[in-house]
Amino acid sequence: MNDFIYRLTTSIAREFKDYVHRFEDLKKNMMFNSPKKHNRNISKSDWRTITILMNYKAKATFLNLKNSMKRCSC
Repeated sequence: MNDFIYRLTTSIAREFKDYVHRFEDLKKNMMFNSPKKHNRNISKSDWRTITILMNYKAKATFLNLKNSMKRCSC
């Protein structure tokens, strides 16, 4: 899996080398809920490794999306 992530981030960094890559700062422990299958898929994901490698290979920033999905009260 690490080899796949390394190759994936390398190809993205090469193809979009002048871009700034933005990532949402995800917290895995807040995503767990009752379905077992969902919890297993979330626990297997390795988002942190992807963001660390993209930050190393290209320009990357983390976004704070708090309250970004709220609708206007009007």
